[in-house]
Formats: sequence, structure tokens, C-alpha cells
Amino acid sequence: MRKTAAALLLLVLLLLCVGCSRQNQASVHNTQTPRVSAILPHHDDGYWSFIGDGILDAAKNLPLDVKIDTPNLNYNVEQMTELILQQVAAQVDALIVQGIDDPEYIAALETARAQGIGVVLVDTDLSGFQADLYVGTDNREAGRQMGRRLIEVTGGRANVAILSGDVGYPNLEQRIQGIREAIRNCPEIRILRIEYDKYDAMTVMEKYNDIRKSNPEIDTLVGVEGTSGQTLSQLKESGFRHILVFDANDESISGLKNGLFDGIMCQQNYHMGQVCIQQLNQLFTDGSFSQEKIYTSVDWMAREELEVAAHGE
Repeated sequence: MRKTAAALLLLVLLLLCVGCSRQNQASVHNTQTPRVSAILPHHDDGYWSFIGDGILDAAKNLPLDVKIDTPNLNYNVEQMTELILQQVAAQVDALIVQGIDDPEYIAALETARAQGIGVVLVDTDLSGFQADLYVGTDNREAGRQMGRRLIEVTGGRANVAILSGDVGYPNLEQRIQGIREAIRNCPEIRILRIEYDKYDAMTVMEKYNDIRKSNPEIDTLVGVEGTSGQTLSQLKESGFRHILVFDANDESISGLKNGLFDGIMCQQNYHMGQVCIQQLNQLFTDGSFSQEKIYTSVDWMAREELEVAAHGE
């Protein structure tokens, strides 16, 4: 009996020690530098690299451990989903990701939230997923702004083709919706085609040439994502009366200077990255974000503005 009692006492002491050890480990984990993983869809020399620069620059002087991952194939949703699950397994404290309307992708984000990992959506919001924070353009309003500029540059008369990126990206669908809303009372502006370029330069040119060949009545092209502007800026001359594009970068600004484009709808992508990190630092410091959605500004850059700047006026 004494041996049994002693054994039981020893077992209790061992369990208490294990419990204390686990509590100590948890305490150490809680005092570690918060780890943030940004999973961006594309490593480019334009839009997403600017977001990445904003993220890394904002983190330089903050007590955060931040890293950026991208898929091997640009905009590959399956690979991005796997990267999310890897970071969930690594028990990071927060994720910064683009919102993509894909069931497995959303399921991975739900898994992250269920494990207490903060989820910040950047650039693209998701109506079917309740993120902790969205930082980026109000895309429907940006579409309305583009629609109003479309009315302005065409004088309210145009046959339009829209180049979008791919299906499953709510930001692009919201921009198209906003354009439709803006031109609702302009019956002489007709959207005749919507094509998806898969964020690929060769596909942009294929769609461009097919529209010119198959629909010669189309005189206006609107790009609602950045790849079309970057690619079409390489043209020697425009095949349309008007071209309006999204996202300012070296290529699209060159196309504006050369008279290929009427204007560029400019998003504040670098600022998006900065705000994501600033807000996460506030979360880890004070326990909350400033608000659930933070909209960054969108500005129209017209050819006339570049001409005025070039002449120092």
C-alpha cells in the first residue's frame, strides 16, 4: 500500500511538473515577436512588388517578424492555398493575403482563423469570408470612377471591350459592376465584350488582336487590372480610339506619355502594404484594429497632366 501511495504521489508530481512546463512554454511563446506571413500572388516589378515593399518598409522599425511568400506560378490559387496551410502549421500570428473566391482557398483561411491566426485581406475583399481586416481600394467605387472617366473621354459615345484578369477575383467583378453603374444613363456607351487575360501578357495580346479582328465596331478598350496596361504600353500605335487602364507603373506611364492611353486609374498599392503592417502592429500592441475596412484612395492620371508637368506649368 505504501509503495502504491508513493507511486501515485510521484505520478501527481510528474503531471504537475509537465503542466508547469507547458504553461511556461506558452508564456514564452506569448512574449515572442509576433510573426506575420504575407502570401502575395505574384512577384513582379509593379503592382504586387509595391505592396510587398510597403509591407517590408513599414516593418523595419516595428517589433514584428515579417516574411513574404509567392507561388512558383503567378496567381496560382492552388499553390497559394498550400502556402496558407503551411503557415497555419507553422503557427504564425497573422496572415496578409489577397481575397480570392475559391472554396479551398477560403477553407484554408477559415482554418487559420479557427486557430486564432489573424487574417488581413489586401487589395481584394471577400464577401463570403469574414476577415479581421480589409485594406485596399473600394473597387466598386473605383469602377464608378473609371466609368465616369469613360463618359468624359468618349463624349458619352463608345463601343467598349473590357479586359479583366480572371474569374474568381471579386475586385475585378466589382470594378466592372461600378463601370456599368456609372454608364447606366448613357445608352450610347455599350459594353460589347468582356475578356479575361489570365494576367498573362501573351493572352492580353491575343485578346487585343481578336477584338480588333472580330469586332471592328469596338472603338474603346478598358483594362480593369494592371497586366493589360503594362502589356499594351508596348504597342507602337493604338488600334482603338480610346484606351483606359488601371495601375500606374513604368510601362503604363510610358504608354500614357506616348499617347496610347487616355488615362490611368492609380491605386495606392505601396500604401496598402504599409497600412497592413501598421494595423497589425496596433493589433498586437493594443488588441484591436482601427476599423474592419480601410479604403485607400484611387486617383485618375490623365495624359494632359503629364504634359503640364513636363512643361513645368
